This record gives sequence, C-alpha cells and structure tokens, in this order.
Amino acid sequence: MPSARIHRPGAHRCLSITIHRSLSRSPGESVSSTSINVTQEIERSSFSNVQKRIVVLCLALAISDGLNSLSVGYAIPGLSELWDVSPGSFSVVIVAAIIGEIIASVLIAPMADRFGRKALITVGIILFGASTVAAGFAPGLLTLVICRFISGVGIGTASPNLFALGSEFAPGKFKATVVTVIATGMALGGAICGIIAGVLVPGFGVRSIFIVAGAIPLLVLIAVWAFLPDSLEMYAARGKTHDIARILNKIKPDGGYTASDVYAARSPEQDSLTGVRNLFRDGRRTSTILVWAMLLLSITGSYFVFSWLTTLLVLSGIAESTAIFATSVTTFGGIAGGILLGLTMDRSRLGIGALLLGILLQIGATYTLIAILAGGSSASSNTVIAVCLLLGAGIIGTGTAITAVVAQTYPPSLRATGIGWAAGFSRIGAIIAPLVGGALINKGLSPSSVLQISLIPAVLTGTMVVLFHRYGKYHVSDFAPTTHAESAPVRLEPQATSD
Repeated sequence: MPSARIHRPGAHRCLSITIHRSLSRSPGESVSSTSINVTQEIERSSFSNVQKRIVVLCLALAISDGLNSLSVGYAIPGLSELWDVSPGSFSVVIVAAIIGEIIASVLIAPMADRFGRKALITVGIILFGASTVAAGFAPGLLTLVICRFISGVGIGTASPNLFALGSEFAPGKFKATVVTVIATGMALGGAICGIIAGVLVPGFGVRSIFIVAGAIPLLVLIAVWAFLPDSLEMYAARGKTHDIARILNKIKPDGGYTASDVYAARSPEQDSLTGVRNLFRDGRRTSTILVWAMLLLSITGSYFVFSWLTTLLVLSGIAESTAIFATSVTTFGGIAGGILLGLTMDRSRLGIGALLLGILLQIGATYTLIAILAGGSSASSNTVIAVCLLLGAGIIGTGTAITAVVAQTYPPSLRATGIGWAAGFSRIGAIIAPLVGGALINKGLSPSSVLQISLIPAVLTGTMVVLFHRYGKYHVSDFAPTTHAESAPVRLEPQATSD
C-alpha cells in the first residue's frame, strides 16, 4: 500500500520547534505521522509580506524606544534653567533609567519564554510610554528620577524581545540585516526626538518633549496589539493551531497548513540549552566575553558623548537651537553608519573587522569637532551639524553593528538570553558614563577635554574587535540555504511499501 513521505533536506539537524502533521488517508488506510520543523520553514523562506510587517512593527517600537531613551538628554538644558539646578545634577536621572533597563533586561525580559514575547513587549510599551508622559508633569528632580526609572524598566522589558522576535521571523539569509535595521530604529527615534524638541520647546516649553515622547509609543501599541503575532513556539505551547497555520500559510502559501494539524513545542533537549550559564558553554565562553565587552564599551562611549553633547555644545558657545539640532542629526548619521557597516560585514571580506572603520570615523570626527569648537560662538552652525552627523555615524553606527554581532553569536535557542544579558551587562557602562561626564562638567573641565576622554572607550572597543576577529566565532544557522535544492518547497511523494 502506498504511503506519503515528506522529503525535507537537513531533517537530521537539531530541531528548534517540531510540528507533527497527520497525513489524511482514505478509509481503511493507516495514518503516518511526519515531523515538520517550523524554524527550518521560516529560515528557508523568502521574505514574505507577513515577515516584513513584523519587522516594520518591531522597527516602529524601536523608534519609540529611542524616542524615550534620548528625550531626557534634550530636556536637560531647559529643565536645568527651569528648576535652577546645575546640568551635571541630572546625571542621576539618566542613571535611574539605566538601572531600570538593567533590572528588566536580565530579570523581566527573559520571562517572555513563559508568557510570550508579545505580552512582554506590550507591558514594556505601557510602562515606558505612561511613565514618560508622567515625566512631563514632574514638579522636581526626585519625581523625574522615579519616572525615568519606570521608563527604563519598560524599555529593558521590550527591547530584547523586539530583537528576538524580529530575528525569529526573519529568513536565515536576512537575520543580520533585520537586527541591524531594528537597532537603527532606536537611533531614528532619537533623531525624531531631537526634531520634536527643536519644534516644541520654543512654543510649548521643555515639558512637551516628555508628553509627546510618551504618547507616541502608546499609539503604536494599538497597531502592535492588532497586527504583531507572538512567536510560533509560544503558539505551539498554547495549542493555538489556527494562528500557527495562518502565519505559516502566509509565509509559505504552498505549505497547506491547517488548524487540524497537531503542533508541538520544542524538544526537551533544546529546553536544556536555555539559561545564562549556557552562554559560557560549548565553546561560547570566549565569544560571550568579547561581545559583552564590545557592547559594554560601545554603550559607555555612546552615553558619555550623547548624554552631554547638547550641553557641551552650548557651553562652547553654540546656540541652543543649533546644539539641539546638531545632536539630533547624529542619530541620522548613526542610521546610515549602522546599515553601511552591517552591509560591509555581510558582503565583504572584512567581516567583523568592518567595525574598525566606524571607530576610526568616530576618532576623526571627534578631533574635527574639537578644532571647530575652539572658535566658540564664531563656529559655523552648518559645519558643527555636518561633523556631528559623521560623529553619529561612527559611534552609533558601530554600536548598531555590534548588536548584530551579538545576535549572530548565539544559536536560536540562546539568542534571546544572549541579547538580554548582553544588553543588561552593557548598561553598566551607561550608568558609569553619564556620572563621569557630569562630574567632569561640574569640575569645569573644558568641552574639548571631555570629548578627548570619550575616545578611550572607542580605542578599547577596537581592541575587542581585533580579539573577536581572532578568537570569537559566529553561530551559523542550521537552516541557512546553501543550494537551490535545500530551499525548495516541501513535496509529498508516494513511496511503495510492503503490507
């Protein structure tokens, strides 16, 4: 009697999620069951509309993240004057948000494995959106500190799951690109925040920055709740077969998936791979240490500069409106720099060595800015803006590309844990950097001296890049297509068997 068999290349490889489909038979015939790997289906797929929609929604949330993260930087000069508090005193506000991010990244964000990525993303949006709106009504420094701490918890809850969800739905050959694009969304959010600040502050006051920055993610939440799916693994664990079939059929229209199919979550063998301890096992210890160090140093340098760049420019004699706009355009430079570095890493022989190009750009732009600021108020506004654009391409662009490196360092079963813990660890630098910067400003150190000190993390980051190039390693997707045959659709073929 003939039976059906599903031929699927690479079936011997490790499964992340399995679907057991019972093939329909004529009356009297036996039923055979075959396993279908959902992760393999997604990674070998073309970039379908539903996958693009997921990336766009994750990008919109990342923009909201960046909008909230940098809002306080644009508000410091105005609030300092309004409350008659020195600019350096606001370092505690910045640190409070970072502490919240650290706590959430390592303790709350990983809970998505139990409650779902969409649920944690939603909670994060509500937290950082509502608390940022509340910051717009803060009567003083202490209330602002509390609001920013809650905002940091929300950002730390949502961000790691954005990267994880985007990576999980991306085809294998686009994973690094998707992570880079989502990461640049945070820079874009910062740029939008700068534009908002430049427009609203003169007419509506400095508090309007927080109100708008908090309202936008709450509006985005409506689209997220309506159109952003959860991970297929979570749907499988909860028995939501209709959702799995609907999404898979959109990703692969010829798949023929139905709600009557039996879906199962990942195997116990892969469950054992989760947990922070596994980031340091099976040859991953060196890579983990190096990517954590790279991200830590990159975040340290970024927060050191951009927490105080507007203030440094104003102290150098640059008009406040120009300083705000120049700081905002750095994020546009970061977007371009991150994408270009990501493409260079993927398409050239430089690989991770392309990060050194971003670091060199940062060094060159920093010394150019120092030379320009020596002219004080006579410095050309357009020149300051242009150099800040390049500075952003170097600092933010390098940090964005490093995020892609982190995502590609771990296999799918460890990717969310790896991203969350790397992000949490790196925020230690984000705490230290604003404190050091504020202390240096309060002690009267010149802006040029502060900018020179900002290059120390850049040089150390370059050192880590060289070491990773020599001793680190990327995780190569188990399901990345290598030939046309491997990426071909599933076919059901009859096979004769003896009764």
